[in-house]
Amino acid sequence: MNSPAANTQLSEWILRKLEGTLPPEENEALIQLLESSPDAVHLYNDLILLYSNLATPGKISLSPKVSAPSSKQLDALLFSMARAEKDAPSLEIELAPKAAEKVPAQNITIEKAVSKINTTSLITAIVSLAAMVLMIVYVILNPRVSTEVATLTDSMHAQWSSDTPIKGGERLVTSTPLHLLGGTAKIITDKNVELLLEGPMEFSFDSVSELQMKYGRLTAKVSSQGVGFSVNTPNTKIIDLGTEFGVFSDLNESTELHVFTGKTNLITLQNDTIINSQMVTEGLARRVNPLSEIQTIALKTDSFIRHIDSMHQLILRSRQLNLADMVGGGNGSNTGQLNAGINYSGNIEILDTVSSAQGPGHYIPVDSSIFVDGIFIPNGSTRVSSQGLQFDFEPTNGRYWMGILNGAWHKVTISAQIPRHNLRLNGIEYGVDDRPAMYLAANQGITFDLEAIRSYYKTDVTEFTALCGISETYNDYKNLMDKKAFSDSPKADFYVLVDGQRYYERRDVTPTDQADSIRLSIPAGARFLTLATTQGSDNTNNGDWTLFAEPVLHLK
Repeated sequence: MNSPAANTQLSEWILRKLEGTLPPEENEALIQLLESSPDAVHLYNDLILLYSNLATPGKISLSPKVSAPSSKQLDALLFSMARAEKDAPSLEIELAPKAAEKVPAQNITIEKAVSKINTTSLITAIVSLAAMVLMIVYVILNPRVSTEVATLTDSMHAQWSSDTPIKGGERLVTSTPLHLLGGTAKIITDKNVELLLEGPMEFSFDSVSELQMKYGRLTAKVSSQGVGFSVNTPNTKIIDLGTEFGVFSDLNESTELHVFTGKTNLITLQNDTIINSQMVTEGLARRVNPLSEIQTIALKTDSFIRHIDSMHQLILRSRQLNLADMVGGGNGSNTGQLNAGINYSGNIEILDTVSSAQGPGHYIPVDSSIFVDGIFIPNGSTRVSSQGLQFDFEPTNGRYWMGILNGAWHKVTISAQIPRHNLRLNGIEYGVDDRPAMYLAANQGITFDLEAIRSYYKTDVTEFTALCGISETYNDYKNLMDKKAFSDSPKADFYVLVDGQRYYERRDVTPTDQADSIRLSIPAGARFLTLATTQGSDNTNNGDWTLFAEPVLHLK
């Protein structure tokens, strides 16, 4: 990266990328170069900062911070130009030989000099010098020009300041400060960058590829067309390299960057001077304090809005859907009611029964939820969907406990005196707000409608994850058990089906076993996901405090 030719090539790639004219193969070469060369990253940063003050030809948009350069800034620029001239490679010029004797002035013949000039070096110097001069001239002489760069496409409970009220479908322009006092908004730039904003927030666009954020919280989803989009806060510049990332900036000039997918380049600034530059990749997060120092922090996937849909009154802070929440009447984004669940009339209600019962011998549709297809009691060959799919379970006694619960608690009052308590797997209590669980005490089954979920969220379902096991708390209350009704070590079976086919099975699980981690890919187009538990080889469901902890569907 030290040769003038390489610098010229890189500069051309970066500028064409910013203008949206870089072909895919050259775009890939640029990204590979940035990943492998610190010098390339430095040049990239320099050109991005320069470009942000020039925007597109003929439509100059200056940073809101800059009205005109100070003499100190001009001195710095001129000094940079002088230094560039000093450091530039020497030009060897071979002049014509001197005449042997003096000739009267009127008879002087000037011969053309023959120069040996490195053409690439000269072009690089000219381009660099012209860019610097152009920036100075525009900063001094040209007023700020507003250009349309984005559209407000959706919002929920958005409150804009009276100075900048915005309606759905309205076009947004550069150089106009916008104040989102509360609520959420979705903006799509003209280069297909999706911005999800959460008030309170103050921001403005410098160009179609650059946003200034004084304070607030946003999520940026950058398409291949928008690669290079940057978010600027008072002390950072965050440049996208094909990502989905979240940025939070407060009034104390502290900034957080959370990278969900892809890569970003984090640049720290003080008084508009670059202090540090760091690549931040998928799954990592950084905080920049008011002194522009970079600190490593934990990724917060649930702290940023990932999807809004005003039609369905939906705000998602994750690409994960909580199936236990759906059992409680929610849409998977923690809108359901904790400790509510589905009874065997197919209704969703608060479940507080503390005894077992004989279940129905047929499939129960659940019309009270668009996401739940139905529920059933597994017992031998059993129907597991509204479309008539069957699965052969082991024969059971057909009894169940409570119903299918969004939560994880148990209590016994008849055969033993066991107080109400939260269930536990691998030392962690579940059934609380931040640790969801579906209490599916044997023998029970539930089927979710994946097609309805796809339709609602307008995206595909890719994966199912959960923990499954019998609650360790069974062992905590052994001394209270009626030995006629309970065994020392109850056994239970777990099943996960996709379209009636077995994708996961675990047999004869006991309370002393570690909970098992489930991670299954969901085939494209699959319609039904079924979770079920049954009594094990002990031939009774007594003590089968079986649950699926953190049952999650992952969206594409």
